[in-house]
Amino acid sequence: MANGNVEPVRVIEGQATKMGRSIHGIAYDAVHDEIIVPSPTASAILVFRGAANGDEAPLRVIQGPKTRLVYPHTVSFDEKNKEIIVGDLADPYGMSISVFSREAEGDVAPLRD
Repeated sequence: MANGNVEPVRVIEGQATKMGRSIHGIAYDAVHDEIIVPSPTASAILVFRGAANGDEAPLRVIQGPKTRLVYPHTVSFDEKNKEIIVGDLADPYGMSISVFSREAEGDVAPLRD
């Protein structure tokens, strides 16, 4: 319910977070209280606990060649199907969309593209 020029309640930052400086389009899973963050420079998706604060490592990382992630730019969460939807700027001329299970972790292939 913040309004105006107020300090954040908490900030996720630091080496352990594995986040770069170009984070956009985060999502929140209210059922499981998790924050889903694309990391374009690492070609990864990071999942944090909802109360994450400071230099805190992600709960799960989706990253590796099987993921086919190149430059994930945005994420969304489908609560009904328990899926993470990733918008990836795969190259300068197009975009791809990949869908992962909510519990995906490591070097896993998307459920569908």
